[in-house]
Amino acid sequence: MSDKGKLKALTPREKFDVINAVKSGMKKEDVAAHYGLPPSTLSTIIKNEAEILKRYESSSNLSSKRRRLAEKEVVRKLITDMEQQSSSPINVLHAIRMTDKAWRSVSVTTISNCFKSCGFSMSQEEASKEPLEPDMSLEADWNKLQNTEIQFEDYVTCDEGLATTGTLTDAESQLFQHQLVFQ
Repeated sequence: MSDKGKLKALTPREKFDVINAVKSGMKKEDVAAHYGLPPSTLSTIIKNEAEILKRYESSSNLSSKRRRLAEKEVVRKLITDMEQQSSSPINVLHAIRMTDKAWRSVSVTTISNCFKSCGFSMSQEEASKEPLEPDMSLEADWNKLQNTEIQFEDYVTCDEGLATTGTLTDAESQLFQHQLVFQ
């Protein structure tokens, strides 16, 4: 049985970088080695250059999974409108709610996989090697706070007399403007 390497999914940005590397005159073998790609994958990327560039230029900041989830919400709204034989526009509030729902639909596994693909993960062995020591200074500080006679009202109103706004005199205003001009 042959020992195949793990498949690597490239983002549109990575494919864009691969295309630019080839266009800059870098040897295809070097580009493939740099990005850890087999030559056949590099050939496919070069062959589909126009489609990749189009996707890269039209890609938004949303991850593809969140974009799919957000698009589902738009489709659901359109289907609901068709079933009710009505047409209600998607306003900013609807868009915010749809985006929020899409974000909340992203699972912990998805986020974990994103961190792993960026290299921010630790293996279970490395994580278990780190000693879990309680922060004694934090506990001591907390105990000190428990024994004080400070009331909640004292805490909330501690900055009541602090000036947060004020009116400038003409002289102060001119001085301030002068400082802004000559900085």
